[in-house]
Amino acid sequence: MARELKKWKCFFCEGEIVEGQLFTFTSRGAVHWECFMTLVEDRLGVDNRPLLLLELDKYLHEGIVKVKELEYRARDEETRQLLREVRKMLEGQSARVTKMVAERLRL
Repeated sequence: MARELKKWKCFFCEGEIVEGQLFTFTSRGAVHWECFMTLVEDRLGVDNRPLLLLELDKYLHEGIVKVKELEYRARDEETRQLLREVRKMLEGQSARVTKMVAERLRL
């Protein structure tokens, strides 16, 4: 018998939080992790564009690694070719995002 997932209401966006989602608790109650990050960035007055782009770049890199693993596991050339094309697309987008972050932060 499956147990029922716990649920909370996000104090920031008032949306539902379901057990298993990324969230945290503060003295004001439960809050989605993304909502919490927005609150922190707003409070600090941080230009969050580089942070958002950096997070996106991380996901793109994780995708590149995963697709590369799938390429090694593919047993036929058609599948390998499709995966190669997807990986190259991810690599191109990642390079673009990395460049944007580096230029924004003068790295």
